[in-house]
Amino acid sequence: MKNGAHFIHWQIRIALTILAVTASAQSGLAVYFEQFAPYSFGQHDQVKGYFVDVLNEAVAKRAGISLKHQGMPWKRAQAMVANGQADLMVTAPTTDRLAYSDKISPAIQVEQLRFYTLRSHPELKSFYKIKQLEDARPFRIGAYFGSGWVQAHLTGYKVDAARDFTESIDKLLIGRIDLIPDLHETASWMIRDRGVRAEVVELPLVLDTLPFHIMIGKRSPLFSQKDRIATALQGMQSDGTLARLKAKHGIGN
Repeated sequence: MKNGAHFIHWQIRIALTILAVTASAQSGLAVYFEQFAPYSFGQHDQVKGYFVDVLNEAVAKRAGISLKHQGMPWKRAQAMVANGQADLMVTAPTTDRLAYSDKISPAIQVEQLRFYTLRSHPELKSFYKIKQLEDARPFRIGAYFGSGWVQAHLTGYKVDAARDFTESIDKLLIGRIDLIPDLHETASWMIRDRGVRAEVVELPLVLDTLPFHIMIGKRSPLFSQKDRIATALQGMQSDGTLARLKAKHGIGN
């Protein structure tokens, strides 16, 4: 009996060792929106930010999977995960994204989506009275290419597409658009970076609350490691690592 238990014990240890070696032998590519500070910013392999730090800790360090990072336009990044050219991204799950990728829990950030406009806009008082998205239908709205929220909610609205939030700010400043829906942390960072806090104001209505997850492509060779990455994330949440990384990047949530 003892010999049987001893044999099973060693079988389990060997299996776990094989899993660990398999994971460490694998490598992956994570892709990010290049204009999404403080979460991700920088082109190609120079990308950095909170999302990059989280994936380095969870996937590379704790799950033992070698990882490369690339910053690029957001629409291209999503397409690369969809067609199997990249393995991981961080975003809010949508029906379209879940068709080609799975979310890994827990969420690494929860964001509030709000409207931004000019303090000097002639319709400012009307904007403060907006109580629901439908109230904004008469106005011109700026949004960046590849935004899942815009695709899901603004069909039929007057949408002026841009490369990123900065380009939408430029359009706002010259009067080409009236409102920009964007995330609180990223919009606040960009507004400070552009030096336009005196010109641009955040409106009080919370349009949506969005959880951001690591998403793994269904065509990725790393898909079988999804639970391993989830376990690493749970550990980071429990031991305070996620909170420390948020503080490092000045993220308030």
